[in-house]
Amino acid sequence: MPKALGDLDEKLLERLRQRLAKRVNVSFNTNKSYHRIADFLFEKTHVNVSQSTLRRVFQYDSPHSPTKSTLDLICQSLGYYNWEDFVEKESELNHFDLLQVISAIQIGGISSLDEARKQVSKFIDSPNLFNLLEAIVDASISQRNISILGQLFELDGVFDYRQDSLKIYFFIHNLVIKLNRAGLMQKLIPYFGASEKAREFLIEWYVDEDHLDGYYYDLLQEYKKHKTGLESKLFYDCLMYQWAEFNKLSIRQWLEPIREFVETEPVHPIPKARRLGILMLEVESQKLPNSLKNEVEKYFDQINDDARIIAVLIIVRLLFSKRRDLLIQKVLEFLPYSNEEGKDIWTRINLNQLKIYRAYVCFLVGEFKKSHFILGDFDPLLVNNYIRESIIRDYEVVVELVKGDS
Repeated sequence: MPKALGDLDEKLLERLRQRLAKRVNVSFNTNKSYHRIADFLFEKTHVNVSQSTLRRVFQYDSPHSPTKSTLDLICQSLGYYNWEDFVEKESELNHFDLLQVISAIQIGGISSLDEARKQVSKFIDSPNLFNLLEAIVDASISQRNISILGQLFELDGVFDYRQDSLKIYFFIHNLVIKLNRAGLMQKLIPYFGASEKAREFLIEWYVDEDHLDGYYYDLLQEYKKHKTGLESKLFYDCLMYQWAEFNKLSIRQWLEPIREFVETEPVHPIPKARRLGILMLEVESQKLPNSLKNEVEKYFDQINDDARIIAVLIIVRLLFSKRRDLLIQKVLEFLPYSNEEGKDIWTRINLNQLKIYRAYVCFLVGEFKKSHFILGDFDPLLVNNYIRESIIRDYEVVVELVKGDS
């Protein structure tokens, strides 16, 4: 028995329905229509297809998926080689349609929020969706259209875990740069703080520590107004602690709730790593009390290797700010054995950044050649965009130290 196709793209199937309906000049709600479609298919392919089989393709409430052989026949009747040929050509058409829309927006701007929604909806499944979004952003910035920019995160299906997370990350990075350069970020902070999607993807994903004393501080205040809960409070308190430390202000207001934190509901590992780094930073000696030592060990035991790499980076960066050398060495011991080859971009970036602190520890214990080698392998372009300034600053500090013992 022929097998139905799994994970069939419903939008492409709908385009096939529309192509055939237009060619045969039928709708799909009468028995007569299926008779005419069957005749058309036989005329073009010399293969009989039953009306019940055709209903599997063209009835929207059918519980059955069409088979590959049926789709191939329909595609052949329309001049395609098979279903794959139809998919490939439709994808190409969709790509050129998208290029046309992007060009039109670049030349004539974007007329309204409704027009932005319409175009995004049309290309929501395109791998180049974020190119369209970039064009909408550029036009909106040029027009200083706050209504579109303020609703950017509300566009259906864009900021969604079904999209490519890397494309979202780099889109947001470019968005932040453009809005700050255009002087529009301050006007948009109330919109972003009130948006659930912006709070998640812009504020929680894109933790812009380099601008913690600027626009990102103001974003955090809006975030706090609109989002409550154990995780969001810990996230906020830890970043406010870092802000106070940076500005040499009292940290007491933030440190107390960080110390008193108890995980009564699941909390993401990254805020917990920030908390542990802060608690380690606040220990008077460089020997951890047993309770904190056990908490740190338990934390690392419960997370996977990729999460360990991120957590180690977060903690050692905090410890390096006050040169808590022994603790940096201890935390680096939790780093899993791993090289960058074959890793995703996130892991390669984090492993690259950790070379700075690994080189620093080698310098501390007198392994100067190894320290030089690790630093020489550091790639200054393979750095998280939202901590670039602080990472490069730490790198330059370690380079100077190592040079001094050359």
